[in-house]
Amino acid sequence: MYFLRPERVPGEKTGAPALPNRLLPFSFHFFRQFFWGCMGLLTLPVLGRAVFASIAYATKRLTDTVLAMHDPAAEAGPMLFGPLLLFVALVVGRFALDGAMWFCSYHTRSPMLMRIKEEVFGYAQRLSPAYFESTLSGKIAHRTVLLPDQVLLLFDMMVFDFIPSGMFFVFVAALFYLANPMFCAAAAVSIVVYFVTSLCLGRECAKRSAANNEARAAVTGRIVDVITNIRNVFLFANQPLEDRGLARYTGEERDRRMALYRSVVRLRCVQYVMDILMWLAFVGGALYAWVHRVIGAGDFVMITALTGSLLQTAYNLGQRIPEFYEQLGAAQESIGTLIVPATIQDRPSASTLVVKQGAIHFERVAFAYDAGKRGPRNVVQDFELFIPPGQRLGLVGPSGAGKTTLMGLLMRMHDVTAGAIRIDGQDIRDVTQASLRGALALIPQDTSLFHRSLLENIRYGRPGAPDEEVIRAAHRAHAHE
Repeated sequence: MYFLRPERVPGEKTGAPALPNRLLPFSFHFFRQFFWGCMGLLTLPVLGRAVFASIAYATKRLTDTVLAMHDPAAEAGPMLFGPLLLFVALVVGRFALDGAMWFCSYHTRSPMLMRIKEEVFGYAQRLSPAYFESTLSGKIAHRTVLLPDQVLLLFDMMVFDFIPSGMFFVFVAALFYLANPMFCAAAAVSIVVYFVTSLCLGRECAKRSAANNEARAAVTGRIVDVITNIRNVFLFANQPLEDRGLARYTGEERDRRMALYRSVVRLRCVQYVMDILMWLAFVGGALYAWVHRVIGAGDFVMITALTGSLLQTAYNLGQRIPEFYEQLGAAQESIGTLIVPATIQDRPSASTLVVKQGAIHFERVAFAYDAGKRGPRNVVQDFELFIPPGQRLGLVGPSGAGKTTLMGLLMRMHDVTAGAIRIDGQDIRDVTQASLRGALALIPQDTSLFHRSLLENIRYGRPGAPDEEVIRAAHRAHAHE
């Protein structure tokens, strides 16, 4: 039953907050809100990798200096002071940069994650009612919960892994050039081949990940749907039916998960082979160049040390590429499903509903549900009804006659396809949804309670009501104990 409640008329507009429906703009929407923290996380890891690579150069300087001594006892102090000072400064600088990076991370990542969760939740709960009617609630909840973590994980991989590692490869190539330009060219070619191959194979991982995420969300949606309606399952003793239904969904998820696993294993096997070949090529080449006096002993030490660091970085990055593509595909699929335009939106010029008397007029209303391939299905056609203020009215008719549909149209859960609904002469499409629904109240046929206290549930229709008023309402409804 619906009735007008003019004492509560919120003025704010109801509508989904603007969120981009593509991953990159969606991410930048939040990065801009934490600009300096994100800039720090982009800069400090890169500087840390530069210092780490420079330590190998300082080691080369130390090696060359030691080998150049003719009288170590007399020459050690003056000759080693500069290289040792450089080495110590780089080591201390590396740890200082790491500390600054984690300090910046502490003050940026968690607040940004909470902001993403708040805005995604705010967006989801303001989508049109038709979206919730056509999409499993568990599927919506699954994406609402996972999307913020997926975006933050992608951000972490970019600022802590991919960008610093890419710059580290540049630093290594520059240091190789100091030793011998041929090593620089070999490093550049090897790195390009390694990552082009990884990226090409990684695209398959992204596709498989999106498909797996869709299947996983479907399983979650099915489970939530059954748990939400568990009373019906008990009443009809249909547990075996639901078991068989879930088995179909889990079978699909298993097949897609196995396909994703195969694509990841294929990528990693190729990366392992490239890692071994690069190690043999660089260390063997450095040894050959030193034997033939193309490079010095310090260069050999630096190239060997940097080769180990280079391949370890490439290996770690190679391990992250499948995960990156997996999260990338999952995040894109989540955004594509969750961040959709609301079909019921406040008009830019929408005003607050002003209820003076409470007259309701259904003015030649027509409405049709979209029945997919079968086309629109007419439920209400040329419906005319005027309800004077204060009148009690009962709508009677068989199931499917449109009684619930008319009430949904009055609450603007859907928009009429023709005609208009007016309250005190105001077209409900010209007022904000918040003020419209704030002026209407519903006593549902079936009780629906939040998992909160009874006090909070009773107060839900008027959040600012004092405890005394809530208790009086509970007494009147025989719900006070």
